[in-house]
Amino acid sequence: MRAFLSLFVFVFIVKILVGQPEDIRVLIIGEGEAWSDPEAMKIRQYHNKGINFSWIQGGETAWKELDPTRYDIIWVHRGDSLSDADFEDDPGYYAAMLDYVEHGGSILLTQHALDFIHRSGLEPVAPQHRSKSSEDNGYGRMLGFHSFLHHPLFDSLNGGAYIWKPPFDTTVTQCGYFGDKVPQNCSVIAVDWDYIFLRENSRLIIEYETGKGKILGIGAYFNPGAPNLNRQHYDLFYKNVFEYLSGKKQGAEAHNWQYGGQKAEPLDFVLTRQFIPPEAKKWEMGG
Repeated sequence: MRAFLSLFVFVFIVKILVGQPEDIRVLIIGEGEAWSDPEAMKIRQYHNKGINFSWIQGGETAWKELDPTRYDIIWVHRGDSLSDADFEDDPGYYAAMLDYVEHGGSILLTQHALDFIHRSGLEPVAPQHRSKSSEDNGYGRMLGFHSFLHHPLFDSLNGGAYIWKPPFDTTVTQCGYFGDKVPQNCSVIAVDWDYIFLRENSRLIIEYETGKGKILGIGAYFNPGAPNLNRQHYDLFYKNVFEYLSGKKQGAEAHNWQYGGQKAEPLDFVLTRQFIPPEAKKWEMGG
């Protein structure tokens, strides 16, 4: 009994000394009263596990607060019902955000917030906005993304995930690069994936790296308040997103979708070990 108590106390002390993993610090920039935006409230209420949310009102004073030593991620979201914020016309906003990334911060853009990439001057090709219907034609409504081979955003998801499976027919909005519209300065992390169809020309997750930080844009299927039959896939995907942007997945294997000219090149193959087949022998067959 005494040995058991000693072991219990030892484990308890070790846990105290080691401590629990620190929460990822996420800042949301908004307008008006703190957390008055219903979309921001949904974000804070649903994505609160392991995340310490802060809210700040956009403006000249706020831009001085964007410090990567205080916030791991700045999250900018624009849903279908949200109009552009007044501060999005402020050049100081973009200068402060890019300076934050240059010094090691990460920015997460969801839904229509992908416009930031173009408005900030990082990407000359503006993203497009469109609607997409999702109907059950006998195999359910499967909506998600797929990487090329693999990316840390899809750890434990086999390279892709249907992160949203609504229990009813619906119409969703997408923001990305479609058809022959390809971003020039951004990497394409994942494309649209519904049921068995891989939409290589529907580029929905993009990434831009500058300085010590990065900007990740996810242009579809973000609706934490909606019914979702694939909630576990959704949760795991966004867990990967937060860990990736906060630097907890450094060194992981990552591939991007490549567009443009493709060519086949010969590969010089050198056999490092010579294979000499054994000498043939006559088989002795029993009677």
